Amino acid sequence: MVRNALGENRTCKLVFVHHFEPGSEVYFELFRDIKAEFLHSNSVAQKFKQMIKICLYPLYRPYKVHKAHANYKLAYDICDKVVLLSAEYIYKYCSFGGVSEKEKFAVIPNAITFDEFIQKSEFTRKKKQVLIVTRLEETQKRISLAIRIWKMIEQMPELSDWTLKVVGFGNYEAQYKKLAKGLRLERIFFEGRQDPRPYYRESSLFMMTSLYEGWPMTINESLQFGCVPFAFDVIPSLHDIIENGKNGCLLREMDLVGYAQKMKEIMLDDEKREELMEKCLETSKLYSLDNIYVKWKKLLNEL
Repeated sequence: MVRNALGENRTCKLVFVHHFEPGSEVYFELFRDIKAEFLHSNSVAQKFKQMIKICLYPLYRPYKVHKAHANYKLAYDICDKVVLLSAEYIYKYCSFGGVSEKEKFAVIPNAITFDEFIQKSEFTRKKKQVLIVTRLEETQKRISLAIRIWKMIEQMPELSDWTLKVVGFGNYEAQYKKLAKGLRLERIFFEGRQDPRPYYRESSLFMMTSLYEGWPMTINESLQFGCVPFAFDVIPSLHDIIENGKNGCLLREMDLVGYAQKMKEIMLDDEKREELMEKCLETSKLYSLDNIYVKWKKLLNEL
């Protein structure tokens, strides 16, 4: 135990920082993801490790979930502070970890990734382009949903000049390309692993279809480049970042048609789109490194 190692008369304070959505461990290492890791790994040691997990899955899976529950309770008990990304996560942490108290919780969101912001004067140089920046993985990211939404967009004649670019890589890349080909999509481009900044800068809209996230960093990034985010309203922390209809759009979970229709609405309304872009830029500055540093400094000084 960390606390025992420090001794009873310790002066060192312990802070546990949970950088994910509490309880999302139930989605970790599902069978299909372990299988995908096995198939795509180039390491013999990794393949052997995944094979053991596959063989012992009926025992391994319940053990991992049980251990996650116990670790939540343990972290709260031994630490002086538990830092979460959103106030929305306090109840979820308590529920998943069997914690009845709330005194130790603090909330500090993630800072923006890059130290640069787009200028409003650059908005006119943006293309009729939609962007996805992600790890190509299905259980969490659900890129198959984005591809199906894009199918609807391609079927709308008035949106024939819009394109979708997907930046990222992962074990499901071949499957996503196969799906796009099967749906006969002509305006989706898989860019692979790239510096996303030029893509954010030139894109007008950003798509996210994740089932769970902690504090979606790509949403932060899209905001600072005036790339209007769209997401399913399933991630609690999104309510801290996106004011629906003001600096982005939140759609009902699994409403693919509604998602596509809202994108169409914003794609066809140049004035509204630029209004959203301006609000994105304004929001992103709330999460500057300087602002988040102040929150951390305050927490550490109060320990």
